[in-house]
Amino acid sequence: INFLEIDSIKHSYKHLMNKLSPQDLHSICIGIEKINSNILNFCKIWTTFQVLWDVNFNDLSQKFKTIEQWLEFYNSINSFKLFRTSKSFRIYPFVIIRFKSVKTHINAKYNEWLDKIFTTISDLYNSKIISLYEQIKCEKHKIDTQKIAISSLIDISDTVCFFETQSENLASFTNSTIALSSVQKILETHNIPIKISATNIISECESYRVAHETFKFGLESQSQILREKVIQQSQSVIESVKAILIEWEEKKSADSNIIYEDAIKTSVEFEEKFKKSAELFKNISKTKQYLEIPETLDESYNLPFKLNNVIDELSDVKQAWEFVASMYKQIENIGLNTFSTFSANSLNSSFDTIVNNLKRSSSIKAYDCFIALQSRIDELLTMNSVINEHRAEFFKDRHWKILFSKLNVNYSQSSITISQLWSLNISTNKNIFDDVFTTAQGEFGLENYLSSIKDYWSVGVFSFIPFKNRFEVVNNWSEILSKLGDHINGLDSMRAS
Repeated sequence: INFLEIDSIKHSYKHLMNKLSPQDLHSICIGIEKINSNILNFCKIWTTFQVLWDVNFNDLSQKFKTIEQWLEFYNSINSFKLFRTSKSFRIYPFVIIRFKSVKTHINAKYNEWLDKIFTTISDLYNSKIISLYEQIKCEKHKIDTQKIAISSLIDISDTVCFFETQSENLASFTNSTIALSSVQKILETHNIPIKISATNIISECESYRVAHETFKFGLESQSQILREKVIQQSQSVIESVKAILIEWEEKKSADSNIIYEDAIKTSVEFEEKFKKSAELFKNISKTKQYLEIPETLDESYNLPFKLNNVIDELSDVKQAWEFVASMYKQIENIGLNTFSTFSANSLNSSFDTIVNNLKRSSSIKAYDCFIALQSRIDELLTMNSVINEHRAEFFKDRHWKILFSKLNVNYSQSSITISQLWSLNISTNKNIFDDVFTTAQGEFGLENYLSSIKDYWSVGVFSFIPFKNRFEVVNNWSEILSKLGDHINGLDSMRAS
């Protein structure tokens, strides 16, 4: 049977099925399935090119920031290069597949991607090579103008560390130059224009290398003098750092009631000292390694370890003091309010906020400054309860004047602030506050008693009864006389007191 003529011959071959054996039918089914699978696989290859349309270039521009990333992406789409003609045209039994027009679209899209990629790489290359040129030029100027200072250990270590940094820069610049040269070759292969050739960078980098070698020779020519000075002065540096550590221990154990501004300032000053000392030991270590001088145990481990621990401790102490300072500032702001305008509810709610903040700061509860703050707040809470008691209606302005007189202060109840009340040492002078408060309470009781007498006799109603049908007399004289006697006795008692 000629299957290629199936379209031109309009005959039915169903009767042939009856003449085929089961084994032949099975073989035919397998062959048809194989043809179908080959067709699907060939078509599937072309559907993978849909990614060229799905990917957004702007999204990639946000994601890829370096030449290396774009080159890696370029390598990943190399599989989309032009296909051979045989791969865009395929004949199967009963099926002819032509992908020529699709192939044309894919090639155009692929070329469009190449243009965008290499335009981006070119921009990055031009920017990178200009930046690298300026960096090399700048570092070369530094190394040309840098003098080899040997007057002190710090100068020597700074000089050696400068040289080590320049050596690292030279290695980095060399690698970058090689990488940019490779990128330039790729761009030239694709006829992409460039602003500055890598040859200029190579020339500048070589000039920088010469300056580096010159500085290295000058350093090595004085290596013996450097060794002697490093060995001589190392011990004095160790002693000075030990002295700073001792000073910190003394400051740390000082009175925890120090003003928080001074405490934070002291913490910052010591933190800077310790960080400089740690950096100095690191530089001295590099210097001794470069000069091949063995380090002492203090230099290599003991003091650096202590310094790192103290720096961590200082960070925690400073954090604790900063929190304590924020709480003291809140207290100071509360204290600025006048007693007459700042209600008891406002005073209580303000301190409730502070107390809640203290409860949430469990990480610094062990520090002395926190303990002192907690003690101060407890003291203020006690004073606040006394202050709020004196807001009672019966505690008049005259009582405040009596209180201030006894405390030898010249304040006015209408203008006195909360902080001024705190400064009266309420806890120490509790007896004075209580005496005046008790007097005010007593006067209030007397005033109420006099008012009740006045009200009784001013608005009292007496009942009358007829007497012998001639006139009326007051009824219940005994009750009236009894009440009158009570009031007279009460007044006599008041007069006697």
